[in-house]
Amino acid sequence: MADKDIDITKEEGGDTITFKATLPDHSDEAELVLSNISDNLFNAHHTGVPKSMGGKGVGTALVKAMSEDARDLGYKVVPGCPFVAAWFKRKPEWAKMAAAEPELFTK
Repeated sequence: MADKDIDITKEEGGDTITFKATLPDHSDEAELVLSNISDNLFNAHHTGVPKSMGGKGVGTALVKAMSEDARDLGYKVVPGCPFVAAWFKRKPEWAKMAAAEPELFTK
């Protein structure tokens, strides 16, 4: 499944940013949640992808959308979620939005 088949939306409320993903013909929704820590610093602490959406690139699309948003708006991300940390480790171009070096995220 291509990224173009995944619909990503961004919701902001209070100190939280939530990226949500849906697929055509699926009623489930995946999400990546960030909480504000301080000025221009967010903790990406939760990525949830329902089993029905697994293996379709949804989690990757969420991390990519978050990384592009961080780049465009100038905030940094603490990868509190293991999924986000793993992707930052694998994708140096996305890790540029991280608040620390990728090798510090996971062992």
